[in-house]
Amino acid sequence: MNSAFPQILISQLTTAAPYLLLYTVCFFCSLALRSRAPKAATLALIGTAILFVVSFFGTLITVYFINMQIGGSIPVEKMNLIFNGLGIVRALGYVIGFAGVFAAVFVGRNDNAQPVSRSRPPAPPVVNQPPPVA
Repeated sequence: MNSAFPQILISQLTTAAPYLLLYTVCFFCSLALRSRAPKAATLALIGTAILFVVSFFGTLITVYFINMQIGGSIPVEKMNLIFNGLGIVRALGYVIGFAGVFAAVFVGRNDNAQPVSRSRPPAPPVVNQPPPVA
């Protein structure tokens, strides 16, 4: 490993720390509220766990390949292909994780609930008045 590896890793994990903290807090909140809404909490648990894993391990793998690139052991063309593939995999992981969280919002809703009426009463008719005289 290159001597820059720890510095790059700390820098990248510092950048990802707010997201990792958010995913961790959401995970434990879902765990705490599991008895109240089991289906929604389970979906949220799965979604936040996926988001955490993708963010944390995606960062580690990215730093590893950056270190390999600094060391010059992988050609630039191959490195571009690796980073593009890694970006696609991470994006798909985020989509799957957020889909779980999004599904948790809507699962278990009461299907018999009455829809909210968005209609307004008709507007009063417009009366043409002559313009005011100055």
